[in-house]
Amino acid sequence: MKAILSAVALLAAISPGLAATYEPSQAKLHIGESATIEGPVSGTHVDARSGVGFIDMGGRYPNSSFTGFIPRTAIGKFGDIQRYSGKTIGISGTIKDYKGKPEIVLSDPSQVSEH
Repeated sequence: MKAILSAVALLAAISPGLAATYEPSQAKLHIGESATIEGPVSGTHVDARSGVGFIDMGGRYPNSSFTGFIPRTAIGKFGDIQRYSGKTIGISGTIKDYKGKPEIVLSDPSQVSEH
């Protein structure tokens, strides 16, 4: 029985399909967890100077409750992120704290699912 519970725990940890799903306002309570944040996109933008991208949920920057952050090295994989504006999506990955705000760093478009 112990082996089965260990296997289930390991599978949950490595399988994003089994990760918990939270609303953008709940993300701050789950820093460090691998999860999916699901909700409507409030706004998107790519910073012209740095080349990084942002997908905001739960309000627009700087008042968003959650952000999907796309580093410059990955932004080319995502195409036009404006297509997410106003849509309900899920963003999966490890929730991190960035200057007091929760975010998930997006390195691959497979981390974003449209609903």
